[in-house]
Amino acid sequence: MTVVDALPPNASIVGFLNFMDDGSVYFQSSEQNMPATAVPTVSVVQSGVNEQEAAKPIVAHAATRKRLRKDTAWKRNKRKRARTHGLPYINTVGKHIEGKQPVLQECLCTAKCRWNCSDNFSDADRQRLFVQFYDLDSEAQKLALTACFEAYKPLVTVRSADKHRQLSFRYFVTVNRRIRVCKKALQALYQVSRGRLNGIAERICQGTAATPSRQGKHKNRPNKTPEAQIQQVVEHIGLFPAESSHYSCSHNPNRKYLSSLLTINKMYEEYKRWCASKGYKPVSASMYRNVFNTRFNLAFGSPRTDTCSKCDSQSADEDHKLLAEAGFQCMSSDRKRATEHPLHYVRPTKNFAAGKTEY
Repeated sequence: MTVVDALPPNASIVGFLNFMDDGSVYFQSSEQNMPATAVPTVSVVQSGVNEQEAAKPIVAHAATRKRLRKDTAWKRNKRKRARTHGLPYINTVGKHIEGKQPVLQECLCTAKCRWNCSDNFSDADRQRLFVQFYDLDSEAQKLALTACFEAYKPLVTVRSADKHRQLSFRYFVTVNRRIRVCKKALQALYQVSRGRLNGIAERICQGTAATPSRQGKHKNRPNKTPEAQIQQVVEHIGLFPAESSHYSCSHNPNRKYLSSLLTINKMYEEYKRWCASKGYKPVSASMYRNVFNTRFNLAFGSPRTDTCSKCDSQSADEDHKLLAEAGFQCMSSDRKRATEHPLHYVRPTKNFAAGKTEY
């Protein structure tokens, strides 16, 4: 009896299973020079299940020893992005802030506005202006609002005033043509506050309107380690011989292994002696450890599972390493083949112990 007779129509195999009279099962591949292999009672896995498994996203393996920080996943940065793009968010005190919506079928300013702002913009124009504005980042939004301003010298000056206005402003919005609007209509079209427009006007008066924001980008960090010193640490760590493991590579294939006799503290002591011989200024131990963890994917010793005694003894020659590499490549190709042809994979069932056959 072969398993071909019992397979569903949509299944495909390269080989067959022989069920012998004594209860044993043999898998016979259609490949030439492939001997029959005894296997326990099996459960056939249909191709549909494996297609679902294949559809799962590929997990990216770590390239460093420690995980790196992801600024984009921070709550405060998510909150900033939501606010910039007019989306709903939870503020720092836990209050829910509604998302912004364009002003449609409503008056943009007042009925007595001399520029007739509401009549100059259809609902489609208002929607398009709103969407285009909130698709921009914060700096681009600032530039877009600045382009709506036109400064001019005040036409009238009151001599008795305590403070004279330096500049006056006209406001324009471009929809196929440049249309003059009042300040209230400009607020309504872009759903921005009066304070935001006043801030732009103040920067125009100061001559800093086109200057990008420098918040969080200052360079007054006197204790920051120079990049040249960090590269010296990278160079020193690279001097230690590291080898990839033949085994346990599926979980972290980028991991390499240093001698089991080393530790980070021992490497740092050697680094200080190395710097003294080179005339370099050494970094602190914490910085050395940080570079080791964030720029390398190194471990000490060897994995504790499926280790090779000859490799562990550090006495392996090149022929042994080549043979191990060939075996690892063969194993990888077998796994890929089993994925592409699901019925190459057979697994024992819970009925095997009871002497039952399931396929």
